[in-house]
Amino acid sequence: MTVWDSLALLGAFRAVLVSESVLLYASTALGNVGMSFNRWLLASSLTASVWAAVGAVGALLLTWIGRPSSLAVLSGLTVGAFVVAMLVPGLLFVPVLATSWRRGLLVSTYQQLLRALLYLLAGATALILLRAFLAAAIVSFEWVSP
Repeated sequence: MTVWDSLALLGAFRAVLVSESVLLYASTALGNVGMSFNRWLLASSLTASVWAAVGAVGALLLTWIGRPSSLAVLSGLTVGAFVVAMLVPGLLFVPVLATSWRRGLLVSTYQQLLRALLYLLAGATALILLRAFLAAAIVSFEWVSP
């Protein structure tokens, strides 16, 4: 299986679309933006497409330049991707959600903050589960060994 397998990319896009839909629903509620189901689905699809494009461009840039020679290059790419992934959906929310540009950027900012909290929660949960499994494995190993 190659990295660019179409089924794997479709599955990844679906996962991003589902997470973006949930994050958009919560961020529009925080931003006090009313929307219909069709607008919500369109905005979620646009945001997922932007994230997919940012990820693809980032992967191509890292493939093209090779391993970054310094932390500054990698940090610059990360900050640039973050800014693009926040500004482009924020500006696309203006016509899609029928709101002002400030409110669109606010919804996009809320979406980024909620995404960071989601990743933090997922990482903490994974670490807690790994520590629990490691502790259980150590206890069972000490129980069996003479």
